Amino acid sequence: MSPPRQSKYKEVLMALLSLSTAYMIKGDSEKRLSCLIQAERFISVNGFTQTTVSSKRRALHHCYAYMRIMAETTSIDSLCANMASTNISDEDSSQAAFRIYPGVTFSGDIMAMEKDPNVAQRDLHLAIPGSWSLTLFPEMYGVTESFLMLLSQVIRLANERDLSMTEDRTGGLDLKEFWIRAKVLEKGIHLLVSSCPTGKVLVDSLRGESQFESARAQAMYTALLVYFHRRIYDLDAALLQREVDAVEDSLIRAQEAADRHYGSTATLIWPAFIAACEAVRPESELFFSSWFDSCYAATGLRDVSLAKQVFEIIWTKRRENGPDGCSWPEILRTNKIRLMFI
Repeated sequence: MSPPRQSKYKEVLMALLSLSTAYMIKGDSEKRLSCLIQAERFISVNGFTQTTVSSKRRALHHCYAYMRIMAETTSIDSLCANMASTNISDEDSSQAAFRIYPGVTFSGDIMAMEKDPNVAQRDLHLAIPGSWSLTLFPEMYGVTESFLMLLSQVIRLANERDLSMTEDRTGGLDLKEFWIRAKVLEKGIHLLVSSCPTGKVLVDSLRGESQFESARAQAMYTALLVYFHRRIYDLDAALLQREVDAVEDSLIRAQEAADRHYGSTATLIWPAFIAACEAVRPESELFFSSWFDSCYAATGLRDVSLAKQVFEIIWTKRRENGPDGCSWPEILRTNKIRLMFI
């Protein structure tokens, strides 16, 4: 069977991604994940039949990658990996389940190394560490490729950590390799956060859409640091309040810019959720509770309401048992909840 023509390929892939978005709006995470997995299979079979990938295909591949990686951040139930494995060939199952990429040796400079273009454009899930100068993520989503690459790597290492704690664990990383990877990722994330412009004077010097994108990038990058500390180190929430405050500040600035019609706060649900789950002060809890109420009123997204229920459970449990009394991965895993944001 011959591969689909460019127009047909675009039509099919756009339909799958649009359907995935529709299921996200409806709050049906199971069907959304299924659509994303079907999109992956379609890209894997038909997306790289030519030596050079066209600009239109590359853009659609970037759309898929962003949606899939963001979906995986809060799809930590083991059922997610099982579903992926049953829909994709054994050869690709380790990538589909967001496990560590085999044969990659982590070193201090691996994150900054330029990847081979032929490899980079086929690395749908950013499973291979490194940078790619021809990426479209900054143009399309306002974040660097390094943000999504680091996020993908954290998801994978967190999955290995989770698997290491199960009784039926087979294979996996040894402790030395785990800590090597963790330290390399932590350094990369700190460099990413420090690279983002900060400060009221600098942000206020920007105008319109640039101000919104700057604040959004700050929120996303800082939330990645919080996400890393929760998923890899399972850090006490009380130690993350500086980062929680930084995300809160970025959300406020983004909201101010969005009110002038330069952006949608719906694209900030992920960093808001990650930070809200670590809030321990009453004033922070009040801010995030109000932010999610406003977001739900504006979007009507079911997962926004569900996300608020999750972090309110965490707040209650922490008041009863102390700052480290509960975490969002624990709540999602125990209740088999999958949250999938934009």
